[in-house]
Amino acid sequence: MSLMHSLQHSSDADSVIRRKSTIDTVVQKGKMIGVLLCKDDTNSIITLKAFAGASFGRWYVPGWCPVVGGENTSPTDLSEYVQIQEKTNKLAIQQKFVKEKIQSSTPSADLFTELAEITSERKLLAVEALSVMRKHQYVVNFRGQRSLLQDIFVCGSGRRKIPSGVGDCATTKLLAEAGRRNLRPYSIAEIFVGDAATKNNGLFYDACKERCEPVLGFMLCGL
Repeated sequence: MSLMHSLQHSSDADSVIRRKSTIDTVVQKGKMIGVLLCKDDTNSIITLKAFAGASFGRWYVPGWCPVVGGENTSPTDLSEYVQIQEKTNKLAIQQKFVKEKIQSSTPSADLFTELAEITSERKLLAVEALSVMRKHQYVVNFRGQRSLLQDIFVCGSGRRKIPSGVGDCATTKLLAEAGRRNLRPYSIAEIFVGDAATKNNGLFYDACKERCEPVLGFMLCGL
């Protein structure tokens, strides 16, 4: 739990109130936290740590590994992504308003049509936002080879479509950072913190087969 504690207290003071209001929700949903032990060129031990996805609304927290593309490539750093998200937020407000009208009155066919159009537009924006993120998810393996994560996934899985969440896991963040810094990993552990239907609080887990396994072959090349 000390890792979780440091994660909760490593952001700047301006976000303290927001973190306090969301911390219970985040922990209840659960989060994977990983630690990777590496050695540098002088054989000194370097410890990297990473959390899955975003933490309390933040994609980068000082002292923790950034997203797989490195610093300044998180969604909130990408102007195109931010613009898409602003459109999505406006649509979410409209969608809520229409749903409330449907529930509080005898709805007309036009209301259902409007709701369907808003829902469809939000789905298209979600795909567009994900595409923007994917263009910045470059990783470097231990042979010095550089590639987009989506291209690696397609080759490693044989699937044409990459699922959401690929690259957000703690394992991929850790290995991407080690590759960028030319560190040699030798030990890794991931632990789940929180509550979920499929995982237990405080237990260690392997990297997931669905999102991590198809890209780890490339990322570990050269070790």
